[in-house]
Amino acid sequence: MTQNPPHAAPRLGILAGGGSVPDEVAAAALARGWPVHVVAIDGEADGTFEGAGISRVNWGQIGGMLRAFKQARVTHLVIVGRVRRPDLTRLKPDFGLLRAIPTILRIMASGGDDGVLRGVIRFFEAHGLTVIGPLDVAPALALPSGPLARRASGAGDESDIRLGFALVRMLGDFDVGQSVVVRGGQVLAIEGAEGTDRMLSRVTAVPGELSGTLVKRPKPKQEMRVDVPVIGPETVARVAQAGLAGIAVQAGAVMVAQRTEMAQRADDLGIFVTGVEDMATADPAETGPASGNAPATDSEDIARGVAILRLLRPHAPCRAVVVARKYVLAVDSGEGVEAVLTRAASLRQWGSHRVRKRVGIAVIAEDETIGMRHIELAAQAGLLGLAVAGSTAIEHTVAAAARASGLFIQTVAESGGGQA
Repeated sequence: MTQNPPHAAPRLGILAGGGSVPDEVAAAALARGWPVHVVAIDGEADGTFEGAGISRVNWGQIGGMLRAFKQARVTHLVIVGRVRRPDLTRLKPDFGLLRAIPTILRIMASGGDDGVLRGVIRFFEAHGLTVIGPLDVAPALALPSGPLARRASGAGDESDIRLGFALVRMLGDFDVGQSVVVRGGQVLAIEGAEGTDRMLSRVTAVPGELSGTLVKRPKPKQEMRVDVPVIGPETVARVAQAGLAGIAVQAGAVMVAQRTEMAQRADDLGIFVTGVEDMATADPAETGPASGNAPATDSEDIARGVAILRLLRPHAPCRAVVVARKYVLAVDSGEGVEAVLTRAASLRQWGSHRVRKRVGIAVIAEDETIGMRHIELAAQAGLLGLAVAGSTAIEHTVAAAARASGLFIQTVAESGGGQA
């Protein structure tokens, strides 16, 4: 939930990443008569921030960020804009970062995006700043209920939208991404750590009329002060390239960047963009604990992977889920286990781009035959092991190859497990 905006005019600080939204938030605040100071992150922020004070810092200059806000007498902070997961080995640290390292390590160890972002809020509020959401400053950025452009969704799109809303809501309890793609009742893609754009790149266009929907909404417990979903003109272009008919988002909870340009592009490409009121769904399935030869610290990752496989079983052809320290890196939606393992090799948690220690578990669906290629790809992805969610026998040669590659491999039933 976002906070209520302050009654008295605040002195607003914006920690800005990339894209047009930080600029639009700054403009909205200035239009309300609020003094604004922007701390723009080098290599990320690309706005002009006309009329606002501006400082530019490297990701590693935590002290510089705090000093800039203090000198500008900032009282309230908005953290907004597209950012890449920072590689801690490439930062240019200042003394403020060095002092904050114990706190940063605790934040990173929290697991998925939700825990990291809540830790970021606590960090800035511990330094006297009140963190508010971009929609507290610029509520007009949210897409309301109904169509954005001329084309509206049709009756045939409703079931796809409903299924998409249900899946994002249920998967959100596992800190999985904000978007899915559904076409004719079939789940074509589920967003993991790669983000919406890269997820859309996996969806191939079908000949003939556009069909299918990108569904985007916040997770049920999403920290909306620092992680409001966003769509923009580029989203429309990628949806059209994927052969989809449109975009459906939760009304009032997803921001539209460059609204006028986005509406025009949607009209030009024949894409619908619509806000939809939230749709209630059933609770996600639960699963029993994992057991076998996995390290005890990774049993929660295995249990999470098994739970997601169970949850998706009635809806999507999911054969594999990759989880690292409670963070879901990749979810199969029909492309197959090998493709998921390959994708996981390029996905990491915050700050772990060059971590040499193996981390992460590939949880494989029951009845999937594990072969040498799976072992090879899991090792290349830097995973710690593989867990097969069922009683499928693992060949001795495959188990030996896993051990030789430094991987554990085991079976895990929903009420227990064994080992190979």
